[in-house]
Amino acid sequence: NGHIQRGGIARVVPGDHRRLDAEVVILEAAGLNFGGWATPGGTPAAAALDIARTIARRAERRLHALADHGRQVRPLVAAYVNRAADLLWLFASEAETPPPAVTPATAPTPTNP
Repeated sequence: NGHIQRGGIARVVPGDHRRLDAEVVILEAAGLNFGGWATPGGTPAAAALDIARTIARRAERRLHALADHGRQVRPLVAAYVNRAADLLWLFASEAETPPPAVTPATAPTPTNP
């Protein structure tokens, strides 16, 4: 990203939020959505992603707490962290989805790789 500020800290810009939205659209088009419940730990990858989502939600709550205590928080930052947590939930849901079963009709053969 071309928006690194002094001290090496990245600054959230509007395009960042749009990138997350685009990823959500791709996952939703693949059949994932926010309906239902996640099963934390359904797979090791899903467990790791669920921990990351939990950390993002905690950061989101702390941003709101800062604002409640009179600290200035850019709305774009809060929206970005919210959308990142949403995306992590979808990634975890995708990681829980078992791969399609291989049946004799779909198994690769020497004549049908």
